[in-house]
Amino acid sequence: MTRIYLVRHGTTDWNKEEIFRGR
Repeated sequence: MTRIYLVRHGTTDWNKEEIFRGR
């Protein structure tokens, strides 16, 4: 997980995506 990822997908989106991908 990188800061760019947070900015691109947002805080709410990355939260769901991060758990889904299990990064």
